[in-house]
Amino acid sequence: DTTNGNTVSNNVVTEAVGNPIPIGTLRGYVPEGARTNLCLQSADFATTWAASSVTVTANSTVAPDGTTTADTLTGASTSGYVRQAITLSTSTAYTLSVFMKQGTATRSAFGLEDATGGDWQGFVEVAWTAGVPSTQSTQGSPTNITYTAYPNGWYRCSLTATSDAVNAGHRVYIYAVVIVTGK
Repeated sequence: DTTNGNTVSNNVVTEAVGNPIPIGTLRGYVPEGARTNLCLQSADFATTWAASSVTVTANSTVAPDGTTTADTLTGASTSGYVRQAITLSTSTAYTLSVFMKQGTATRSAFGLEDATGGDWQGFVEVAWTAGVPSTQSTQGSPTNITYTAYPNGWYRCSLTATSDAVNAGHRVYIYAVVIVTGK
């Protein structure tokens, strides 16, 4: 559509004033390399995930994709978690993303922890206000912290860091944890 005066030639859009539109502002297909999720059964926290001070109720609420496959985590204390040990390479960036939705909790958390040393490589405490997440605090050195809204109150929460275990928060709804190499 060039009703605004722009022209298209050889798949290049030129503004009516004659200046090319900066490539960084164009949207569309963004090629990315293939990624492998390092988490086992990442959408079922009642299976290969270890729980501590948390009750996992499997398939208890509607997931972001519209199916009733999201789990509810109910914390018995403020330090409850689910986690899965994963072997990662040292000095390698990993991106962790988890779908979360506020339940009755006003705080939740997600992160990458060094299971042998017990220190956080990247950890984010999430504050929930009227169903919307924001970063309350961090530990370690998480980067690229994002919260992307999805239908029905779900958010894809992400961070980039390096470590070998995952901890998720206190009474939130979660679905599909993904850990991949890279940013």
